[in-house]
Amino acid sequence: MTTKLYISYYGDYVSIVEGSYNKKREKFNIKNKFFLSESDINLDYDADKYELLRQALMRSNFKSKNVILCLNTREVILKSNKIPKIDKKDLEGLMNIEIDEMISLDRDSHVFSYEVTAEDEVEGTKYLELILAAIPNNEVNKIIEVLGEFKLNVEIIDTLATSYLRILKIIEYKDIMIANIGDYGTVIDIYKDDKLFMHDNILIKITDENSVYQSSSIASEVNGLMNYYSSRNFGKSVDRIVTVGKYAYNKDLVNAFKMVFSSELVTGLENLFDIDESLKGNIDESEISLIVDALGCMLNGESKKVCHYMNLLPKNLKLKQRRKEIRRKVYIASPIILILMAIPYIAMDYVIKNEKNQLDNLNFKITQTELKEKQIDKIKKDIDDKKNELKIYDMILSKEVTWSPILNSIDESIPTSVDITKLDFRYDENLVKHNDNGKDQEKIPLYEQIPNLITIEGDASSTRNVGQFLYELNNSIYFKKAKLENLKKDENKGIYSYIIKAYLKEGVVLNG
Repeated sequence: MTTKLYISYYGDYVSIVEGSYNKKREKFNIKNKFFLSESDINLDYDADKYELLRQALMRSNFKSKNVILCLNTREVILKSNKIPKIDKKDLEGLMNIEIDEMISLDRDSHVFSYEVTAEDEVEGTKYLELILAAIPNNEVNKIIEVLGEFKLNVEIIDTLATSYLRILKIIEYKDIMIANIGDYGTVIDIYKDDKLFMHDNILIKITDENSVYQSSSIASEVNGLMNYYSSRNFGKSVDRIVTVGKYAYNKDLVNAFKMVFSSELVTGLENLFDIDESLKGNIDESEISLIVDALGCMLNGESKKVCHYMNLLPKNLKLKQRRKEIRRKVYIASPIILILMAIPYIAMDYVIKNEKNQLDNLNFKITQTELKEKQIDKIKKDIDDKKNELKIYDMILSKEVTWSPILNSIDESIPTSVDITKLDFRYDENLVKHNDNGKDQEKIPLYEQIPNLITIEGDASSTRNVGQFLYELNNSIYFKKAKLENLKKDENKGIYSYIIKAYLKEGVVLNG
């Protein structure tokens, strides 16, 4: 259970929660929290629009370095959609091709992502309900750059709408509106049957001087959104309105909402259901509504029912994370590989010890033989032979093989959709060179045999990716050649299993 930073960034408001989610106990563990609004400090936004985020990170003091970022800046574009249900293995490929058309934005200038929120069936046809999201490249890159100034590693970029929806999946509801009211204005999200119906930002902010007027204006704007919802749902309003955020309990706002709406009004997330029973750590009940988005982000990736979660992280950083994970798996497997490689040397150590015992016995016989003055020349020759054998075994024990550069070369050659399931290192005596007379060279002693063949087995989503992997291996400075030994498609899983043999160049494996 790793503690992380859950940072919510609204442009003019930042909240940071340090904590984790214990899936086994279904507990949110809150270690610390920090909130900062533009009304708390004086900032020159003309100089840098991200200065509030930078100030929040400077003023907070957290030890965790891995970040889940929740964005609700005006640049984030959200849209709900549904597609005919397809297999999980085919969904990612389809969305990579179609998502920019679904949300009608330029692929080159935006980062796209999506989350599967529910499955639906209409007249016998099954559908997947989606929340689509996009954000301009320059916006997300600048935010990541600011976080990088504080040596923070962004793992996931989530959205407010998807974060709320994961919290709502904990409770039973038909349709509901969440009104997040804070110093940044009001954020409205309307959900119906686990589907996002509407997401909108109302820029009116509540102040102490004009709270009554501003609350009335907010209620009027929200009523317009409610009317739109009703027009699309046979005149029906949502069952509940839940207020969260800094002004969730503001009396003027609550009174304005009660005057305008007939729906049940719930002030604060803790009054919607017993969320406080699932919270542990440094958090007061009054602060629960301030960290709703962080709680939803903690649930990102926890449900096995959802086959894809929102992550607006740029592709290059996702690829970097994937390579890091592959490298981690290779390093985990490395000790096993080294043990397998060490077995011949362990066996040789046993031979050495056995020969030493025999030599000790021979020395005893030498002493006896010398006393009898018989076969002295033969015994001396035997002694010299055994000493030479010991020297050979000492050479065997001194051999060390370095594999790091070759393993790194294989890692750098792996395409995104190719996995390695097995690496086999061995010495193939059939690969030794021949003399000019056509006869094989004298057989290489065991202690001089260095692996010259690597067999790579694994899975890939397409033959093209296997071909790309084979091409990269053939371009590596460490291999004479790499050839495809076997390629077979698993019709049930829709993936290809492959076997590649990579022949090492002479001298690339360091032997000390």
